[in-house]
Parts: sequence; structure tokens; C-alpha cells
Amino acid sequence: MFSKLILLFKNKIIPNIRYFFLVLIPKNFRSITGSKVSRISFLLVVLLMVISVAIILTNSNNTYPNESQSTFISYREFLDHVESGSVLTIIDYTQSSKKITGRLHDNTLFTTDNPQSSELKKYLLEQGIKLEEKRFVETIPQILLNVVLSFLPFIFIILIIVFLMGQLLKKQYSGNKDSKFNITKNCGLTFENVAGNEEAKENMMELVEFLTRPERFLNFGVVAPKGTVLFGPPGTGKTLLAKALAGTAGVAFIAVSGSDFVEKFVGVGASRIRQLFQFARKASPCIIFIDEIDALGKRTSSDGGGSSDERDRTLNQILVEIDGFSGSEGIIVIAATNRLDMLDPALLRSGRFDRQIQVDLPDVDARYSILNLHSKNKPLNSDVDLKEVAKMTVYMSGADLANLMNEAGIYAVRNSHQSITMKDIDLAISKIQAGEEKRNKKNITLKDKEITAFHEAGHVLVAKLLSGTTVSKVTIIPTTKGAGGYTLFVQDEKMFSTKKDLLNNIAIFLGGRASEEIIFGENEVTNGASNDLRKATQIAVDMVKNYGMSHTVGLVSFLDISKNNSSGTTLNSVEDEVKKIIEEVYKETKETLKNNADCLRNIATLLLERETIYRKDIDNIVEATMFDR
Repeated sequence: MFSKLILLFKNKIIPNIRYFFLVLIPKNFRSITGSKVSRISFLLVVLLMVISVAIILTNSNNTYPNESQSTFISYREFLDHVESGSVLTIIDYTQSSKKITGRLHDNTLFTTDNPQSSELKKYLLEQGIKLEEKRFVETIPQILLNVVLSFLPFIFIILIIVFLMGQLLKKQYSGNKDSKFNITKNCGLTFENVAGNEEAKENMMELVEFLTRPERFLNFGVVAPKGTVLFGPPGTGKTLLAKALAGTAGVAFIAVSGSDFVEKFVGVGASRIRQLFQFARKASPCIIFIDEIDALGKRTSSDGGGSSDERDRTLNQILVEIDGFSGSEGIIVIAATNRLDMLDPALLRSGRFDRQIQVDLPDVDARYSILNLHSKNKPLNSDVDLKEVAKMTVYMSGADLANLMNEAGIYAVRNSHQSITMKDIDLAISKIQAGEEKRNKKNITLKDKEITAFHEAGHVLVAKLLSGTTVSKVTIIPTTKGAGGYTLFVQDEKMFSTKKDLLNNIAIFLGGRASEEIIFGENEVTNGASNDLRKATQIAVDMVKNYGMSHTVGLVSFLDISKNNSSGTTLNSVEDEVKKIIEEVYKETKETLKNNADCLRNIATLLLERETIYRKDIDNIVEATMFDR
């Protein structure tokens, strides 16, 4: 029984207590003691348990009655019992004690006074009365025994706490980390499943050669890139490219996230990095994919604080593991981030993550390819023109386009269509960009609809007259994202934006507010232009602070200058110039709308009549108005 208890402590409890000590004992001391921690913990716990069990067993087998459990008799009565032979045994008696405790033949316990006579013990023995010998416990002072017994519950509580804390720390500190690494033997994806981003695909295809035919490069003394960073906006397909690489090369794919290694316990993140690479070496050839690497690979803080110490240790461990590659292990590390500029330079230097591949938003041709890819298993109506859809979805990522076709399919099912129509796709685009149309319109007054109609008409007319921007749809139906109405533009895709382009964009955002003021008066303008003003102001701020498009402020950039290290004069000059740009553009926008008031009213009237109008309707109104002139 006792041997089984020892095995239980050795195999179950002691390992958890060991992890408790690993965290409590300083790191330098742990390096000295090494594996002795487990042995010391084991001996300590066993010693405590032996002492506790011994005291409990001894105390339970050697219980002595107190005065409340026995009957008190006089010393004379005691002598009478002795002479009559009715005393069976004397339980508690020493010459120096004040009381004598014994038991009669009828099992009655008694207590009497002790005359402390040296002849009493001899007399009792002559009468044949048994005197019990004092055991080991009786030699311990009663006060010490009470102290030990009183502390026993606390010892057991401490052991339980240590056990539970050790179990928790074991999960945090090590545990079975292999189970946390998501390994896929066969991704089932190849580069044929990836549309768009042709440059990124070409760069990734070179890595396939390193994994499948490494001898070709070894003959030229070429070493495989140890690390590759895929960077770009969210939803552009960085994870998809990494999986396609693994699927095309036919190797295992190990996916982790940077946040998996961010822990508050010292050394935990670094330990997990070591285990990740150990796991990868066993599964090689393989690809390690670290998503959101900026969670642990940010620039090292230089303020000397300890808040980022654990993250820095984890980052250093990644660098150590990558530096330890010889290039022939068959392991390629791929990381993904939305912010390449936030990564530590030590992570991006040559020999580490030295290959950076940009995965950007798709252009119109890439969007068409992506739409075709996600429409393969969907029935499309004859009126669906995916090239036109590609033109309408500027700045949408691959994930957005996949969601677009899925939402269009949902609308088709909801409306009991036999196939996905252009109307379904149009509703899906509106839902993604502006939100779903609200069905409850009872709280919308005629006045609200009129204000919204002229507001949106102002955006449309300014866009058509100043920049020639195509407007695909305008509606005054409120959406679930809080918009009272919205206008969808089809913008031209350019590599650069000129100063005139930026000023025209500001004018388009200000067109709604200008229309309200022209039609309803300055005191009747609403708060509906708050989001428009925010966007217009941001463009003006970028023009002044980042693009050097202000004669007053000059050809300088304040991109990395914060309020804390900028003078008040500099900030005031920037704010004044931004205000000046906004006011000048707003003045010109009002003049443009006043000069085309008839066209503005015609667009608003048609909106009030139909609630939603499209590009052909707008083009017809503008052309008819201009022809009448």
C-alpha cells in the first residue's frame, strides 16, 4: 500500500511539482541544480508524508483519556479499589505527574490524585496491577505535539496548491506541444488553385524547386532561402500561397500563428520555438508557416523596459533556429504580415527572412481571374458579365471576391432564382461595401429621403463633372452599417495620384454637404456628411504632411514626426494649410453645383422616385441636361 503511494507521488504528483519549482527557482540557480530539482522535490514530499503519517498513526493508536472522559475518584477510593482487586491497569502515571489515570475491570475509566510517593509504584506492582510503559510519543513535549498536529492541515494545503500550480505551469511551460502544431500532410492545393498575383506565384515556384530538386542548386553551390516573408493587405492570399507551395511540392505544412508564442511566463515562448523547429526536423521536408509574425517580430524596444523582454527572447530564439539551418534540412520557413515596416531589421537581414514577396491587391485582370475561379461550381445567369464585375470591385481583395460570389449565391437562393443573376451580384457588392439594405423604413420621413437624395446627387454630379469617375449605383435606402444612402464609384486604377486627382477626390466627398447647403440653406445642413468630411480631411492632411503638395509648408514630410517632438508652430501651419485646402475646394464645389442646379435636381428627383438608380440612368440625365443647354 505504502509502495503504491510512493509510486503515485513519483509518477503523477512530483512532475507537476517540478514545474512549479522551475518557475519559482531563478534561472541561474536552475542551471546549477539541473535535474536535481526533481529529486529534491521527490525526497521533500516523501519526507513530509512519512512524518505526517507516522504522527497520525501514532497519535491514533495512543489516545489518552482526558478528565472529561473519565470519572474522578478520591485517593482513598482508589486505594480501596486496589485492595479489592478491581483495578485492571494504570494507563497514565509517572511519579512527577499530578494525576493518575486507570481502568477498572468493568472498563470504567477513572482519574485520581497522585500523592507523588516513591512507594506507590512498588505497592501497585505488588498488587498485580499493570503499569503501561510510556511510548515514544509520550516523550515528546505536549506543546510540540500540538504544534505539529496544528500545522499538518496547512502542510497538506500547501502540497495541494503546489500540485495544482505545477499542473497548470506544466501545461503553460511545456505540455504536449506537438498537439498545438497544426501539421497537414497533404494540403490538396496547388498553384492552379491560386488566381492573380502572378509575380508572387513565380517567386514561390522557385521554392518548389528547392524542396523537390535540391541537387540542381547544390551543384552550383546555391543554398535554399532560409526564410521568406509574404507581406501585403489582409485577404490577399498569403496563407493560400503558402499552402499552394506545400501542395505543389508535396511536403508537409506546419501552420502556427505569431500570437501562439506570446506568453507572460519567462522562457515559454522561446521553449515553444525550439519545440516547433524540433518538430519540423522530424517532419522534414516541410514548410513552417508563421502567420502574423509581427506579433512577436516587432522592432526591439530600446527603452530598457521589461515589458517586451519575453517577446525579445522569443524573437532571438527564432533567429538562433534559422541561423542553425545548413540549407539541407528540407525545411523552408514562410512568414506572413500585413506590416513589413514593423518587423525587426535583425529578422529581415541576409541569411534569415531575406526574401520578401509582396502580395498586393489584385488588379482588374487578376480580379477577373479570381472571380472565374470562385464561379466554377456556381450556376451563373446569362446576364452576368464577370469582366464588368471586376471593374466594379476596385480595391477588393481575393477574400472579398470569394465572399462576394458566396453572398451572391445566398441572394439567389433567398430570391428563389435558378441561377446567380447580375442583380444578386449587385446586391452582394452593396452588402460588402455599404451594408445590407434595411427593410424597416417606417421611421424615415419624406424630408429625410429628400435630404438624402440631394446629398447623394451632389456626390454623383461632382464625380461626373470634375473627374469623369464612373458611378455604378446610387441609392437612398438606408443600410445596416448606418448609412442613410450611398454611392458606389468605379475608380480608375492608377499607380500614382496627381495633385489634381486628390483635389477632385476631396471635391467628391464634399459634394454631398455642398448640395445640402445649396438646396436647403446653411442652417438646414445635417450631420450626414460627418464621414465625408473625415475622408476629405485625411486626403488634405496627406497632401500637406506626406506628399509635399503645399506651397506654404513646403517639400517636407511629417510622416514620422509626432505631436510630442513637433513644435506648435509646425502643427499650426499644417492645420492652417489643411483648412485652407478644404475651404477652397468646398467653394469651387458649390460653384460647380450651382451652375448645374437643373442636373442636380433631376438626379435627386429620379432618386426619390425609384430609390435606386444606376450608371445608365445617371449618364442619360447628365447628357440630356447638357444637350438642353
